[in-house]
Amino acid sequence: EYEESSASMAYRHRVGRETFFQLDLFLDSDPEGIKGSTAKDHKGVMKEIIFLLDCSGSMSGDSIQEAKKALEICLRGLEPKTAFTIYCFGSGYHRLFNRPGKYSEASLKKGLAYLRKADADLGGTEIMNPLKEIFATGKTEGDTERNIVLLTDGEVGNEEEIFELIAENQESTRVFSIGIGAGCNKYFIKGLSRVGR
Repeated sequence: EYEESSASMAYRHRVGRETFFQLDLFLDSDPEGIKGSTAKDHKGVMKEIIFLLDCSGSMSGDSIQEAKKALEICLRGLEPKTAFTIYCFGSGYHRLFNRPGKYSEASLKKGLAYLRKADADLGGTEIMNPLKEIFATGKTEGDTERNIVLLTDGEVGNEEEIFELIAENQESTRVFSIGIGAGCNKYFIKGLSRVGR
């Protein structure tokens, strides 16, 4: 099952004159068995993905719609051994589940319904509070691989403070950033990739 679901694949999707590509690349992290890991060892690893959706005012219009489409694709592509939740943030924040819930048909439906209601109506772009809550809460299970996926235009004023918080927690959590909009803050998006591993 693991071997079949982790084959590398490429996808192309066209909408009007735009073309989107997605590459799912799975590499054998230890082909020589140097660290003693094998594909069999990965079968029991649980993944936890926390999506952070920027719903601040700067995301209004096309940006929030693009972010919601991207997040829907992410949700539909989750694997069975994944637990997930969604945070919508701006000046304040709210979340789908208090703790990441296991991926199932029922939790996917809840996630999609929650996503449909999301809009760029939460004020300023304040990422620190939801990040602090996530890091303080800890992982669902001890050996869980935890990832945060942030979808934002990056219109923040405290980049260095955010980088520092993520760097302090990089042993337990990886952070992936998806820049939304033509004018997104590339310095912030690239910086998140560096400190978030």
